[in-house]
Amino acid sequence: MIAVWDDHEITNDVWREGAQNHQPETQGPFAARRAAAVRVYHEWMPTRVTDPLRPELIYRSFGWGDLVDLHMLDTRVIGRDRQLAYADYLGAGGFDAARFAADLRNPARQLLGAEQTAWLARQMAAGRARWTMLGQQVLMGRMNIPAPLVLGQIGFGDYTALLVKAQTAPQTLTAPERAVLSQPAIPYNLDAWDGYAAARETVLGMARLNDKNLVVLAGDTHNAWASDLHDLAGREVGVEFATHSVSSPGLEEYFPAENPAAVAAGLPQIIGPLVWANTRDRGFMLVTATPDECRAEWRVVSNVKSAVYSARTGQVLRTLPGAGQRRVVGV
Repeated sequence: MIAVWDDHEITNDVWREGAQNHQPETQGPFAARRAAAVRVYHEWMPTRVTDPLRPELIYRSFGWGDLVDLHMLDTRVIGRDRQLAYADYLGAGGFDAARFAADLRNPARQLLGAEQTAWLARQMAAGRARWTMLGQQVLMGRMNIPAPLVLGQIGFGDYTALLVKAQTAPQTLTAPERAVLSQPAIPYNLDAWDGYAAARETVLGMARLNDKNLVVLAGDTHNAWASDLHDLAGREVGVEFATHSVSSPGLEEYFPAENPAAVAAGLPQIIGPLVWANTRDRGFMLVTATPDECRAEWRVVSNVKSAVYSARTGQVLRTLPGAGQRRVVGV
């Protein structure tokens, strides 16, 4: 077992100097809370503390011969700047897209932090394995969704119907409907790599510079995803395989009136790099690497509220090594 923490080992949406639901005036210094949580984590989880003076440092590498280099990252605690929040960009004039875009692209915004970023650059440069895997917490794939959906101004089904209408009978669109369709796509989750665009570009740049067959593993969202990873210039860099949760609900909680199967089928049509999604089932993911391919199999269970259940394979996808093949493909 190779353990890694997410945010809830400390508190929700944690960052380097605080968290979304930490109130210093009633809960004391955040540093004390973090130190206590880190201590408990290492006491109860199968980990080895590499530096007793800095138990919060958990990034490390594992190697399987010339087949896999696995770099385990900390995208949560030690280096992350505070998350952006859409509420801070809403005013009387609506959503301030220009200010939001400028803050989002700020090259100084950190997710890994300078120390961990430099360590990862060294590890990638030194690695010689067929596959370079990043085991980490949050989605790296670009998940830009039309702003009206992200901001809750329209339901998924209604938005999809508008898209169909625009394609089949554009002359019947009303002015308010055209206004909805004209709004830009924005990240649905600013807590993920989407909220740290420059930091993501740095990591993708490392993989390109070192000609790596990059496979990113992620969790956090409670849903299953498979995405192509492109840099800002649109060049293929690698893939991301993200696992659903064992028991916690996911995106279906945000769209309770929507059919999860329809949402999952529609999302790849809206999100370019997204190849496949499952926003309904619970389970786990098996990843198998060979010299010829890296394959992900999503295993789902029929229910999580009973000791009696059935399991099945929900999807199998893979990627192939070599320039021009670093994308998600079927089996």
